Amino acid sequence: MVPVGTCPPYFTFTAIDGLCFHDGGVLRRDAGVKYCARVGSGLILVSSANIEFFLESILDRVTPSYSGAKSAYIQGHWNSTHWLDYDGQELQYTNWEGGTNNPGPSRIYNIKIKQSSSGYYWNEATSGNDYVRHVFCGVILR
Repeated sequence: MVPVGTCPPYFTFTAIDGLCFHDGGVLRRDAGVKYCARVGSGLILVSSANIEFFLESILDRVTPSYSGAKSAYIQGHWNSTHWLDYDGQELQYTNWEGGTNNPGPSRIYNIKIKQSSSGYYWNEATSGNDYVRHVFCGVILR
């Protein structure tokens, strides 16, 4: 059992909005979710611009995961009306390419952060079990 207010083993405290961070390597999304669960967390929740900038700085230093793209799976899924975190709460912070993202009522997607020519933006990860991307696990200390 991890004491309250401390990071799980193998995690680094970043001092950025209470984030404990762990690099899970390059995996398909489903394998990444399982890996993060095994180490006591979930995919990183990008809940603020500070965490986004931290994640971008990590991605700037990694090898592209496929097709020359620097990208990572992040926490969030579409429930047919809203983008939610693992606790079922609507995402308060987003950074969608183009400003907004609403795939419609019949689609269920996940999220990736991906480098583009003008910076990093969020996109739908529609084929998460087909592509490997970077997986970063995260816990927010409250």
